[in-house]
Amino acid sequence: MITIQGKGVSAGVGVGPLYFYRRATAEIKRYTVEDTDAEWHRFKGAQTGAVEQLGDLAEQARRDAGDEAAMLFETHQMMAEDLDYEEAIEDRILNQKMNAEAAVSDTAEQFAEMFASMDDAYMQARAADVKDVSQRILGILCGIVQGGMFKDLRSESARQLIDLDFEGYAIGGLSVGESKDVMMEMLYHTAPILPSEKPRYLMGVGTPLDIIKGIDAGVDMFDCVLPTRNARNGTLYTSLGKLNIKRREFAEDDGPLDPACSCYTCRTFSRAYLRHLYVSQELLSFRLNSIHNLTYFLDTVRGARAAIREGRWAEYKRRYEELYDV
Repeated sequence: MITIQGKGVSAGVGVGPLYFYRRATAEIKRYTVEDTDAEWHRFKGAQTGAVEQLGDLAEQARRDAGDEAAMLFETHQMMAEDLDYEEAIEDRILNQKMNAEAAVSDTAEQFAEMFASMDDAYMQARAADVKDVSQRILGILCGIVQGGMFKDLRSESARQLIDLDFEGYAIGGLSVGESKDVMMEMLYHTAPILPSEKPRYLMGVGTPLDIIKGIDAGVDMFDCVLPTRNARNGTLYTSLGKLNIKRREFAEDDGPLDPACSCYTCRTFSRAYLRHLYVSQELLSFRLNSIHNLTYFLDTVRGARAAIREGRWAEYKRRYEELYDV
């Protein structure tokens, strides 16, 4: 193998050109984020730089190793010249979509395996729910509305994304440290201006009351680490409100965690046992607490759907406000 030096880039003839070409195309695609004049000029600049560098390497290869070695670089130079801006954007979006679909599918399978391993019909039904939901959300590419805590910027972001006709629309940049009042102001401003016939997704939110208010604003989908993260810290959500299972008052409490919940944890173990697991730092505590919190959040949104269909939404929302709006 002959090593060729060119503009600070070292490439081995045969393997090197392909590696360099991939680096060059990756650098070009890194700039193809949105179709604006500025981004187009960045694209062209990166493309021109890659073409020039490959040309220089071809000339040095010809001097050092002959025409055959130079042809390797010249072939990739022509490929770089043929790169199309719009195709690069489409490739980027397609790759992101494929990665997202694979991640959702893998996560659904992991949940299904975990639930099915309990050899419990109720948990197996939950596993089927997870699979069903994952299949329905696969393939939805959402444009993400940003704009900080400024209504005019969020309106403009939404307008431009709607013009691109995405399959769904996400609301990003909330629950990042702002006050709850400001967060709700931005939420109630943004959600209604997104197309009601397409899925609306609130990113990284939130508590049971946040979800109820999100639904009230017009949001259809949510994601958040809160149910499982809080479960690992002993904070659990119940029909009686939020409780911390590590409190001493539960040390001899033989009652279920939530009398109104039919999850595996509530049907099988007492509050005293759950507290024992937590204070003993048993890993089973994380699992049982997470099962309950996830069930509670799933039941919350199922209840919301039923309340909307049956005309009981105002009453349903008020109940959560009384439980959690403190």
